[in-house]
Amino acid sequence: MELKSRTSVLVVVASGLGATLLVSGCGPMLTASAGTGSSDSSAVVQVNQAGAKNVSVLEPVVVKVEEGRLTAVSVTGGMGAIPGQLSPDGRSWTSEPGVELPFGTTYQINASAVDGEGRTKQITDSFTTVAPQEEVNPAVLYMADYDTYGVGMPIIVNFNVPVTEKKAVEDRLKVTSTVPLEGAWSWNESNTRVTFRPTGFWPSGTSVSFVGDLYGVKLNDTAYGASDPSIHFNVGDKVVMNVDVNTLQMTVSRNDVPLKTIPVTIGKAGFETHEGVKVVTGKEGTITMRSAPGSPEPYVAEKVQYSMRLTEHGEYLHAAPWANAAFGNYAFSHGCISMTTDNAGWLWNQVNEGDVVTTFGTGYPWQQDNGVTAWNYTWDQWLSRSETGALNVGPDGATPVGA
Repeated sequence: MELKSRTSVLVVVASGLGATLLVSGCGPMLTASAGTGSSDSSAVVQVNQAGAKNVSVLEPVVVKVEEGRLTAVSVTGGMGAIPGQLSPDGRSWTSEPGVELPFGTTYQINASAVDGEGRTKQITDSFTTVAPQEEVNPAVLYMADYDTYGVGMPIIVNFNVPVTEKKAVEDRLKVTSTVPLEGAWSWNESNTRVTFRPTGFWPSGTSVSFVGDLYGVKLNDTAYGASDPSIHFNVGDKVVMNVDVNTLQMTVSRNDVPLKTIPVTIGKAGFETHEGVKVVTGKEGTITMRSAPGSPEPYVAEKVQYSMRLTEHGEYLHAAPWANAAFGNYAFSHGCISMTTDNAGWLWNQVNEGDVVTTFGTGYPWQQDNGVTAWNYTWDQWLSRSETGALNVGPDGATPVGA
């Protein structure tokens, strides 16, 4: 792995046997005297974290000397030398800002210092960066970079492992918005996903950027972040589809102006459509649909047109010409919201991923993480699973509400 942006450990070179510098970061703080050179040099060298293991990959490498000056410093290992700069007075050497070190790599430290009489001392030491049992690549779900999404698409970061260091993770998640708004991060019950949403839907016309500085961040006792997820997207028109489960009519609106009312059918008894606020997460087009394993009514439906996914468990908006008699009259499907082919084609041209569908009154409650379910929480419920709380988000970043 090549050196990237950010680095780890604090190494201190100091003259005088009693010199000590407290440092932050992972791993024990060890002090060792070492070196060769002029035996009468007053530049007695000490190295904090000498020989340390499991050193964080996020803190800068710093080498210092007192009552003298550094003449040469090199920190090498892995893919080569860590770039750094000596201070003008020669009292310190610091790795360049933004350097990242690879996991599980040993680095050799070589430094030379000279005292006021011109006598030199050289030291050689080493440290090893942390080697996680598991390296996790967090991923943003349902979205692609620089695309346009509906007002209901939150930022969902998936870890695939339970995160115990939630505050440390949230502190590294950065959101900006061209339109100022209030929002918050919130964790699912298994602590495997964290989601950012505003108090209400995104304002149309907003541009949003997210960067997760998660490389090297400890997620739990065994796992560390191994990459930096990011997404940049635009928010389109507010398109909402409200399904009246009593009349089986779906009203489609754009920017709060009704466009069309479409007769539909929904899930029949035993196959009820989930209640709540759902979001279109994929426009999959013409697909083959199959019943769930063990279904009491197994089926295979081929070439189902204009399919737009709403849940991970297989609810869609789609065309269903075989169910024409049911539209607006009775529940017939296995959970999907279906309509005529003409109406489905019209809807396909109106809908974008991130647009919103509401279905209330079916008696079948929404299920966490079964698609996008962020809008089914009250704001207080949402904040109860947030470590950083409500944030004011704008073009320059985010600050805590009330700060």
